Amino acid sequence: MKRNLFIISILCCFCFNAIQAQSAAIWSFYHSTPRSETSFKATVPGFAVKLGSLFIKEREAKRLVRKIGKLRLFVMENQQTESVSKREVKQLVNGLHRDGFEDFLSVKEDKSDVHFMVREKRGKVRGLVMLVKEENDFVLISAKCRLKSQDVLSLINDHSKEWTSKVKSKKSK
Repeated sequence: MKRNLFIISILCCFCFNAIQAQSAAIWSFYHSTPRSETSFKATVPGFAVKLGSLFIKEREAKRLVRKIGKLRLFVMENQQTESVSKREVKQLVNGLHRDGFEDFLSVKEDKSDVHFMVREKRGKVRGLVMLVKEENDFVLISAKCRLKSQDVLSLINDHSKEWTSKVKSKKSK
């Protein structure tokens, strides 16, 4: 009896480790980075995200939001010193690569870095991570989801025109 109980407990440990909701790299970064007055950490459960979709009027946006599960947010803004070092961001990105995430979009300009990473399983995007690192600001958004790659591409394409027009207007000023 003790032997069976021991085997079952070992199997449960392996199963719980295998179905971990978020990447180990995100978990360790999220919990090791200290809080400050201007930082914000939050985890939004999947049911709350789906509940929030009831207030969206646009049909396509509502469909995409309903495919998103648990969200984890970490925002550091207006830090007096550098919020998160480039070395820490590089370690996080390397850890995400080890956890099965692939680069979907990466942009580096001046002192800003943007990483958009996805984890796919059976042709569907199961995890999304967005990192934005600026000189004194940092944003990490991690989401469990069940999107098609085409959904992510259409989202980027739809908003890229809006983003580029904002960038052009800022540069012309």
